[in-house]
Amino acid sequence: ETAAKRRSSFHNLRFRAQKHLIGRIAKSRQSIKPLIGKRAYAALKQFENLLKSHKTNQKEVKVLMGSVVKTIGKLGVVAKQSNLTEDQLALARTAKQQFYKIALTIISFVRTDYTYNQTHLTQLLRDCEQTLRICVTEILSSKSVDRINRVFDTLCEPKLMDSVFSLNATVEQRTNLLELTNSLESIVASRRS
Repeated sequence: ETAAKRRSSFHNLRFRAQKHLIGRIAKSRQSIKPLIGKRAYAALKQFENLLKSHKTNQKEVKVLMGSVVKTIGKLGVVAKQSNLTEDQLALARTAKQQFYKIALTIISFVRTDYTYNQTHLTQLLRDCEQTLRICVTEILSSKSVDRINRVFDTLCEPKLMDSVFSLNATVEQRTNLLELTNSLESIVASRRS
C-alpha cells in the first residue's frame, strides 16, 4: 500500500468520524452557532419561534429543528473539509443562491401585503431541496438525506405556509415572522457588502 493511499484512507476515516461526531453533538442551535455565525443563528432561532407559534405539536417542532441543526452541522463539516467535487461545489453554490432567493421572497411577502404566493414559494423550496439532495447524496448517509426531505416537506405544507403569511395571524405569530424577516434582511445585507 502506497503512502498516498494510506493518507487518503486516513483522511476518509477522519472525515467520516467528524461527520459522526457532528451528528452526535449537533443537537441544539447553540452547538452549531460557531459554524453558521451570529446572523444565521439569529435567523434559525427566529425560525424555531415562528414554527412554535404555528404548529400545535411542539414535539414535531423539536424533531424538525433537530433535523435542521444536524443537517447544517454535517453540511458545515463537508464544506470545511473541501471534499467536494467540482460538480458538488457548483451544486452547493446553486443551493446557496436558492436560499438567498427564498430569503428575498419571504422578505417581499412580509414587507408587501397581498404578495404571498404559495405556489411560487413551494417551487423555490422544492428546487432548493432537489439541489441539496443531489449535492449530498454521495457524501452524507441516506438518513441525512431523509432529514433534508423531512425539513422541506414540512416547510412546503400548504396549511403551514398559509398560516405563516396570513394577514389574520395572531400578534405573537406576526411578531415572530417580522423578527425572522429582520434576521433574513441582515443576512441579505451582509451578503451584498
